[in-house]
Amino acid sequence: MLFGDFTEKCEHNEKLRPPKFTPETTVYLQNINNSYIKAEIINIPTEQEGIYTIQYDDGSIHQVHEKHLQLNDPNQDPLAHDIPLNTFPSWAVNKAKCTLFLNEMNQPSQGILTINGNSWEFRPGHKHHYTPISLPDLDRNIRHLIQSCQLFKGHLPFRKVHQLRQSIQLSKIVANHVSVKALISKDAPNLLKHCTLTNNDKDIWNKAYEEEYMGLRDLPAWVTITEKEYMMNKHTYGTLLPTMAISTIKYDENGTPKRAKYRIVALGNLDPHEWSKADCFAPVMSLMEVRFLTAIAVRSQCILQSGDFKQAFVQSTLPSNETYVLKPPPGCPLTPKHTYWLLKRSLYGLKRAPRHWYEKARNILNKIGLHSCPNAPCVFSGTIIKNKPPLYLGLYVDDFIFFSEDKQVEKEFQQRLSSMTNVDFMGQVTHFLGLKFQWKQSANRLSAHISQEAFADTLIEQAGLTHLSVTAHKTPYRSGYPVDSIKADPTLTENQKMAIQAQYRSLVGSLLWIS
Repeated sequence: MLFGDFTEKCEHNEKLRPPKFTPETTVYLQNINNSYIKAEIINIPTEQEGIYTIQYDDGSIHQVHEKHLQLNDPNQDPLAHDIPLNTFPSWAVNKAKCTLFLNEMNQPSQGILTINGNSWEFRPGHKHHYTPISLPDLDRNIRHLIQSCQLFKGHLPFRKVHQLRQSIQLSKIVANHVSVKALISKDAPNLLKHCTLTNNDKDIWNKAYEEEYMGLRDLPAWVTITEKEYMMNKHTYGTLLPTMAISTIKYDENGTPKRAKYRIVALGNLDPHEWSKADCFAPVMSLMEVRFLTAIAVRSQCILQSGDFKQAFVQSTLPSNETYVLKPPPGCPLTPKHTYWLLKRSLYGLKRAPRHWYEKARNILNKIGLHSCPNAPCVFSGTIIKNKPPLYLGLYVDDFIFFSEDKQVEKEFQQRLSSMTNVDFMGQVTHFLGLKFQWKQSANRLSAHISQEAFADTLIEQAGLTHLSVTAHKTPYRSGYPVDSIKADPTLTENQKMAIQAQYRSLVGSLLWIS
């Protein structure tokens, strides 16, 4: 695929279609005895195309492909429903109050739906004296308008409309994952090396960069300005900040290559602002706190649930006093020449990005009714349903674990959080922060076994030690022996030395984490 065709390809890509169902939609799926079970959509597809997260009436959560879901129970008498209800939601009737925000409109508008013969119209304004907006083929398009956040039930505040639209845009960033099944080389390139790849690998990595770029641009994480505009306002914008496009191959919990991923990041080490450590600090949950929450859950006979915030850092809007103008990554084929990005949202790599995200996440959780512990800022608890057991939550950047003794409380929490931000719930914890969780439950007892075998195996593979047998030999360096005193290899270039140093730091950090 040519880079010049990126925009056109993206607009017609089937994977970018709106989701078939929206959160809180009631759906039915067939049981083994040919009866149909009612469930509720609690999350739309993110990492796997067409896979929805649903919740049964008993509170259990499952993931099901959309082909197994339908809006009506076929076992019910079809004559019991008016035919238009198969396509129309029950609230969409003549003179129904609604809010319209078509893609071509500059701002939302409140008004009513009206029908004139076979034609539907939207009449804006509380007194309906504005020019009506024609809604052709509403019979067929109403589901699409609702799912793409262009039509809303009732008169919603404009702030709420923008939040819902933003949530849909955020979900597009993560909905179109690029598979690596057909990838020949497992070496992640940079943009400048795309021209050296085979046609097959080049197409995959081009799609991966397109996914990241288009998602951020359409959010929008930035607005494009010309070089002339930047020079005219340079005294306000400050120094240009470079960016990088970092490619990687994502693996599943079994170590199987799963996804080709690009991440556009700012070079925060060149941030022109003078921030203090307090300005940038953001806490994370410790492993001791993970074990602490696990112990409380087991004592309460509860299995930990997991979730993660999607594109967490990009969800935070930059304060007005933080201005950044970014250079596109070297080799970026999608940004016109002699243009820059005026940043509107926080971006990975910025010094204060973790701080912005933590503050946003904490404010969201506070609004739900959860508050952090005085000595553990990433451990939250609170009562979100009166006279019901509390909910406990642990946050590690954009990943979190939670539980409550009452399934209704967990369901209420998921619904509230989903309505406020872009989040994915993944059911009971199996893997978290390199830890593997195994749950065993009997009639009167629940236990959790935590191991780091997968993390240790990955570390051994990264260190190139898989060919060695396990030994009890001591480390080759005695305690206190300065590693820097090892005689350097004179044949190594500076870049090779830096690569070795980076790998050494990574391995030491991994050993510290696993210990």
